[in-house]
Amino acid sequence: AQNDHPHFMRISKVVATTGIPKSSIYAKLNDTNDDFPRPRRLGPRSVAWMSDEVYNWMRSSVATERSTSESRSG
Repeated sequence: AQNDHPHFMRISKVVATTGIPKSSIYAKLNDTNDDFPRPRRLGPRSVAWMSDEVYNWMRSSVATERSTSESRSG
């Protein structure tokens, strides 16, 4: 699986992996109630996300969406 070896993901890879536009990712980061993973600072002008945190967030988002839609349809 992709997350067997955690690695840094730059914003372009996070966008490609999640399908979420860059502007939406930064909006999530500005929303203190959003649980989207926070990037790590790699240098003065460089940040990256941990791949395992991004994949875990995607899994939990799908699980939350499923339980929400099931409770609506029931």
